[in-house]
Amino acid sequence: MTARPRARRKAERPSEILEAAFEEFAEKGFVAARLEDVARRAGVTKGTIYVYFPTKEAVFLAMSEAFSQEMGARLAVFLAEAPREEAALAEAALDYFYGLTADPRVGRMLLLLIAEGGRFPEAADANFQRCLGPLLTRLQEASDASGSAAPLRAFPELLCAPALLLLVWRRAFGGRREAEPQPHLEAAKRLILDGIRPRPEA
Repeated sequence: MTARPRARRKAERPSEILEAAFEEFAEKGFVAARLEDVARRAGVTKGTIYVYFPTKEAVFLAMSEAFSQEMGARLAVFLAEAPREEAALAEAALDYFYGLTADPRVGRMLLLLIAEGGRFPEAADANFQRCLGPLLTRLQEASDASGSAAPLRAFPELLCAPALLLLVWRRAFGGRREAEPQPHLEAAKRLILDGIRPRPEA
């Protein structure tokens, strides 16, 4: 009767190690993080980590890969339900990006990628390809279909900017000038969507 729980526990260990690694890397950065502390967070020995991952670099890459897969699945759900018309899709994309700011793990991973992307370009590539690239492509397709010379065709990533600013602002200036998500989103919509919608003939 104990074999199954033990087998289940063993199967869960890699994900528990990666979750602990995320916390450690996000708190200390790659260089300062130690596998001893990852093991402590995960409730395993340091040797157990080496059963699954040969190096600290491998732990970081596996952690990033798991995160990108999770966020890629979230994006796929959004895209399956997203509108096709340019302005409606842009508005939905803004809602999506701001929704991500409610997940503290997203902001922490973003800062990790900024700090460590040069050391681990494959991690940055995977997160871009899964978590952002498909949405940027959809926005460009919607802009092409609209037949307008909209900025979204050339720079769809501009729709990420307000939500990214909110994440960075909270980290750098939280407590000095608060930025509430919903008013911030509504202001971003007014600024951006008015530039996308067709203007009446003069």
